[in-house]
Amino acid sequence: MTNHLILLGLTSIILISIISGCTQKTTITIDGNKDDWQNIPIFIPDTAGDVTNEKIIVNNISREIYEFDVTAIKLAMDTHYLYILVELANNTDYYFTHNREYARVIGELYFDTDNNNSTGGKAFASQMSGFENKISLYTGVWNTATGIGISGREKLTNATENSMLEYFIEFWPSHYNESSQKFEYTSSVMNRSYNRPDLITYKGKYIEMKLPSSDVGISTINQTIRVIFAERGSGLGEESFSEEVTGKIFIIKE
Repeated sequence: MTNHLILLGLTSIILISIISGCTQKTTITIDGNKDDWQNIPIFIPDTAGDVTNEKIIVNNISREIYEFDVTAIKLAMDTHYLYILVELANNTDYYFTHNREYARVIGELYFDTDNNNSTGGKAFASQMSGFENKISLYTGVWNTATGIGISGREKLTNATENSMLEYFIEFWPSHYNESSQKFEYTSSVMNRSYNRPDLITYKGKYIEMKLPSSDVGISTINQTIRVIFAERGSGLGEESFSEEVTGKIFIIKE
């Protein structure tokens, strides 16, 4: 499967701060159900409608490719794992049905875990710096007859109106290498919802993820970090940034 990133521009930045993380005895199950998250506050709010659908011409007919519109992101952690809930403006089926053979880039979460702007890399297509780690979140589609699949901002070739298509969502963490001045994969394995439902799954408007907190540089409970979400919401060369949030992640008491 292939992945592709394009250069995107900055649209807006808002700086806010949140209070220290709280602690609650609860269990988060990676099943796409938001009920586990009811008492966990939003860590990153994001504006609905701040993405632009890509308009293309197919066989002389105008068509829109629907970008995934994120409205909120929640974070929680225990002593071993970071849990992430992404809320969308519409159900995932809404986007998959409209896009059909097109995969999309949902966005990237950037983590500044030492709260030092002089270390780490820049958020893509922005002047915001100091990020040591990031998580990339893509959608994908494959043709069940041919077994060919793609992810990222790509189009599945040889897909007809009668082709049976299946969809998935994937994520992978990467770490900024000061020597190469690039974000490099923390793991060579991308976590995809069809083969790692214990790590990423989706249901309705919600995407749930789980990964070792060390993969994004979080080493201790109650660690203050700075996080920003870059919404890759346009094929037109634009990018929307969420509020920049500094605070402590909600702690799940084990």
